[in-house]
Amino acid sequence: MQDTNTANQMRILHVMSGFGGGISSFIFNKAKQMPEYNVIFDVATYDECSPEFESAIYATGGQIYRLQNPKKKGTKAFTKSFSAPFEENKYDLVHCHIEGYRAIPYYQIAKKFGVQRFYIHAHLVNDYKIKNLKDKLLYGFGKKANTRMTTDFVGCGKLAIRSVFGSKTDLKASMVIPNSIDVSDYNYSDEAYAKLKAEGRNALGVSDNTIVIGHVGRLMPVKNHKKTLKIGKYILDNQIDAKIFIIGAGNLENELKQAVKDQGLDEVISFTGRISPISSFYPSLDVLLLPSFTEGLPTTVVEVQGAGVPTVMSDTITDEVDLGLGMVATCGLDDDPSVWYDKLAEMAQLQIPDAPTRIQAIEEKRFSNEASAKLYVDYFTGKIHDYQI
Repeated sequence: MQDTNTANQMRILHVMSGFGGGISSFIFNKAKQMPEYNVIFDVATYDECSPEFESAIYATGGQIYRLQNPKKKGTKAFTKSFSAPFEENKYDLVHCHIEGYRAIPYYQIAKKFGVQRFYIHAHLVNDYKIKNLKDKLLYGFGKKANTRMTTDFVGCGKLAIRSVFGSKTDLKASMVIPNSIDVSDYNYSDEAYAKLKAEGRNALGVSDNTIVIGHVGRLMPVKNHKKTLKIGKYILDNQIDAKIFIIGAGNLENELKQAVKDQGLDEVISFTGRISPISSFYPSLDVLLLPSFTEGLPTTVVEVQGAGVPTVMSDTITDEVDLGLGMVATCGLDDDPSVWYDKLAEMAQLQIPDAPTRIQAIEEKRFSNEASAKLYVDYFTGKIHDYQI
């Protein structure tokens, strides 16, 4: 895939607030490919980063700059910390993974140091957060600010781009850079897959006949775990041989565990915490459940298709994650739990395409690390000007 020639070295500064979510994964997966393109990544962040992330950045020739939180250390300390990378390096562009009014200080400092290209990356769909007039005004201002600051419209998918830059944004003139995965993590032989499945289900304590449903993601309101609990209650009330495993960590963990206990759902719903690497766990599942109110572009759905696991997700989630393999089905947010369960049971019995077919679909949609990185470099070096999944 790597036939893009960047004869002159390019240096890019990524700005991210924290480490450990989809944004840091996006940068990490791109960084692993950048040495082949002679592209340097620097990162400015408030967080400590994992050794693996740091190594990937250093391998490009880049550095990680720790920012000072203006709320804790003051504006002067923040300005000094974010000025440091510009004082040490000359950047071709700044790739900002912070949006709205919070992006303004980064934009102003970058411009002060003469950076001409400043891109805000649309990762999230924020519309569901609008509950009142104040929210409407705040997000309306944010969209206008994003549109004014960004050099062009870039994001993980069409819904995220329109949420961050406005509903009238021309998607045909926008650049989608897919969140990507390492396909080698999912390219199992039939024997390896069967072994992982048997070992995983044994560790989970479930029989071969039990339908194993996984809800993967951070434990936060947008993921709609309340729907998952309602599906669990339907399973319990109807004495169905199925179990739901909630995989992930987050602010709602204690609240959700208490709700499961209060509703007597312990037999049906279990919590695994965060699992890493998740790729080797996926074969334990019969089907993925994703009832989120909204998503920018849930890479999990791409991952599980690669791993040979079908998905049932809410119909508010972008169809860009559907690889065209017949492995993704949708239900409405207001659909009865029985409708959701019936669809989950149906998809759990699906005849799954073989691994080479699945990997090829990932490559064709540019969801592999290699294909997505090539898009990234081609775009920022001006070889292409738009891409849609």
